[in-house]
Amino acid sequence: MRAGKNDPLESVQSIMEKFVATIDYSKVEKTETYKDEWTRIVPQTFKDRTRVLNKTPDGTLFIACENSLVTNELFMIKDDILSAFSEDLGISKIVFTHKAWKKDG
Repeated sequence: MRAGKNDPLESVQSIMEKFVATIDYSKVEKTETYKDEWTRIVPQTFKDRTRVLNKTPDGTLFIACENSLVTNELFMIKDDILSAFSEDLGISKIVFTHKAWKKDG
């Protein structure tokens, strides 16, 4: 039996892919400021294993992670990371995903 819409067996991966597909990238902000801030905040062990993708107008920051282990580890400290961002950047939520990781940077 396949998991479908509204199916409790629908995978997190499937949900994430659907969510990312709904983003209107024309409204995405430039990331340079967020990249600098991310580099300042993220623990050293994750600096080369993560990358800022974008920030949406509603304050959601998307972070690409090298693999699912990095995604899970960062998810566990997400509240600490979120509170370390400067308030003037307007980041209210962080989404970690390894689906957007590309080795070529």
